[in-house]
Amino acid sequence: MTDAQRQEKDAMIKAYLESLGLFQESRNILIYYSCNGEADTLSVMRKWMEKRNFYLPRLTSANSFLALPVTSMEDLEINAYGIHEPGL
Repeated sequence: MTDAQRQEKDAMIKAYLESLGLFQESRNILIYYSCNGEADTLSVMRKWMEKRNFYLPRLTSANSFLALPVTSMEDLEINAYGIHEPGL
């Protein structure tokens, strides 16, 4: 995919997500921190941080995680896999 195609798809995904009644009614949202070409979630988090509580996974082992609140994008730590996650 070209950068322009990726941006177009990301915008479509974001618009669809924001149009969902479940998203509009929710105050607490578990989401992932996008990286390595994944669908963009960061713009959604940045746009809605003031009106929604976002939670990101923090790995506790190879097959489990805690869902922890994101209080600031700047406070996230990078784990051993290069993924941003909330600190403890």
